[in-house]
Amino acid sequence: MHQVNSLGDFIRAHRVATTPEQVGLAGGGFRRTSGLRREEVAALAGLSKGYYARLEQGREKQPSNQVLDALIRVFQLDAEAAEHMYRLARKTCRRQDRGRGIDFESQACPDMVRMIDGWKVPAIIIGPRLDILAENTLCRTLFPQVPPESNVAEFMFLDPAARELYLDWEEMAQPYVAALRASADLDPSGYIMSLVEELYSRSPEFRRFWASYDVTMKMRPYKRYFHPEVGEIELESHHFLVNHTPGQRLITWKAEPDSPSQVALDFLQAKAAEK
Repeated sequence: MHQVNSLGDFIRAHRVATTPEQVGLAGGGFRRTSGLRREEVAALAGLSKGYYARLEQGREKQPSNQVLDALIRVFQLDAEAAEHMYRLARKTCRRQDRGRGIDFESQACPDMVRMIDGWKVPAIIIGPRLDILAENTLCRTLFPQVPPESNVAEFMFLDPAARELYLDWEEMAQPYVAALRASADLDPSGYIMSLVEELYSRSPEFRRFWASYDVTMKMRPYKRYFHPEVGEIELESHHFLVNHTPGQRLITWKAEPDSPSQVALDFLQAKAAEK
């Protein structure tokens, strides 16, 4: 698997994912593939069919802002996906400056590690490759199935224990692939793509999620987990980007007050305090 036409792949994936009904077109009868035809996207965006084809094929490398804005409108991209598309276009225009890409930091900031260690809520810091860079004691107590200092994506797709931990596995897995895709597109060094290629070769589910070219980490607020001591526990997760370390993300969890899940979390907190 090679990633040589990121912008074209992004555009093609969103064309396939956009239905005629979404853009006000009739279904048009039989279609060999799902989504819109190239000529339909070109017409909706005010582009020639040949120019749009060159964009998808990677032969047109300098689309204007007006062209990008038109495609964002046609594909109805959210703000995060639109920003990602702009970054891909600018990266394509500046191949001579690509080098290692974004300078992703592979270690958590020591001050942040000390900060989450003192929190009474589960907290973890993951890197752009979804490596676990730091986690507090309550987080380790809450998710004992996850090996320390492991990689979230490898655990999610390659470890059978993930299907026991995440009771809504597919809803959990797809957003993490989106996060990995967003980071990989902006890092041509191979730092992230080496992991992607391993997962792509070993997991059919990963291949399916990767093909959707979603770069927005969308999760419903509450998710269900299974803990070997307290059973099912429903928690709300919050994701925060760490501004001074590109690609790193802080995640915390909390339970609904006065709920059975809060009782279970209180029990685990007391257990963690004993360690």
